[in-house]
Amino acid sequence: MLTIPVMKKGRYDQRIDEVEIATPGWESKHLSQIRQAYPKLRARGPVGELVEEYYRREYRWLRDANEQFIDMTLDFLQIPIKVTRSSALGVTGKKTERLLDMCARTNCNVMRLGPGALNYLDLDMIADAGVELEILRTKESSPEQKSDVDLSRLSILDTMLWHGDQSRRSLEENHWMESVVRTPLVEASSRP
Repeated sequence: MLTIPVMKKGRYDQRIDEVEIATPGWESKHLSQIRQAYPKLRARGPVGELVEEYYRREYRWLRDANEQFIDMTLDFLQIPIKVTRSSALGVTGKKTERLLDMCARTNCNVMRLGPGALNYLDLDMIADAGVELEILRTKESSPEQKSDVDLSRLSILDTMLWHGDQSRRSLEENHWMESVVRTPLVEASSRP
């Protein structure tokens, strides 16, 4: 797992766009780890070049490193979507309230999240707001497959380095969005 070291001491309530990177040189450490995992990185064509270009830059703010990585990934996968910072929307609240405020400010009625979100979201609040919730699901490897790769733990970087220009096809074949349906509780007085 690759993580970017950030300054935390006395900054626990800072917004994500205020997070400063703590240690210069993390870029070369990450690139070294990637080269160890993928020894022929340069032979991986355009994606190898993109990864090397990303890590040759220096980043002071976590937001800049994140935005550059997201832009690189969307461009490589040819996913034409507009990305907007939540800070540009003026959203308020925490956790579920914040996500619902983002939906309201962007006229969105479907929230798509990873499976970990089910551990902290208030599903009733989402249903009450009239927002549909979809969770990313991943195809499980069948016993006859010779790979021991757990697709649910594969990062987007691994996917792009393994599958190259077939990455989007691989993602579409092995992942899907599943609606989370909340069944309303039946009032005791209305039960037969």
